[in-house]
Amino acid sequence: MALLMFNDNETTGLDFVNDEVWQIHFLAARTGETRAFDSFTRLIAHDTEKMKKLPEKFQKIHYDIWSNPDYTGLVRTPFAAMKEFLEWREQITQEGEKAHFIAANPTFDSIMLMNNQIIPWSVFYQVFDYHLIDIEAFALGWLRRGEFENYHNMPYIRESFLPFKSDDLSKSLGVYDEAAHKHEATSDVEWMVAMWKAMNGGKY
Repeated sequence: MALLMFNDNETTGLDFVNDEVWQIHFLAARTGETRAFDSFTRLIAHDTEKMKKLPEKFQKIHYDIWSNPDYTGLVRTPFAAMKEFLEWREQITQEGEKAHFIAANPTFDSIMLMNNQIIPWSVFYQVFDYHLIDIEAFALGWLRRGEFENYHNMPYIRESFLPFKSDDLSKSLGVYDEAAHKHEATSDVEWMVAMWKAMNGGKY
């Protein structure tokens, strides 16, 4: 069974050079199983002033997380977070095993910002397989194939899935939850898992 690690990070913005990661979350599971077996969450010390340029809803999420006593003991510097992540990863993996990295748009905050600040490239690809999995691209392909397999029952086949919205993918997969908390790393990983399981028969 392959090792899967679902990841989401929250950041102070979209600037790869100047913005920072403030929350990271990993969920570990194995293919064929129905339940994850471990997780890793840390809040990352950062310049809180950078949050002020973001819309109010993102500022509120940031405030709610950082003021939550459940997270008080999880604040780390970027270096300390990397050290603890590598220790955690060592405990849950088999010798020589690399995890499959699954994220929404992994090139963005999950790779660029995380590599710049927490897990450098030289370390990242010792831990993860180099085939990164984008859950939204996965969903686009899965849904597109379904359209063609059932084209006799459909009024038309779209010329393109692009552009797309994450909520539309969730709705198409039957996992959309309007009440779900969004743009917070743990709940966003839960959203990814719901999409993954919808496309894999309820299993990882």
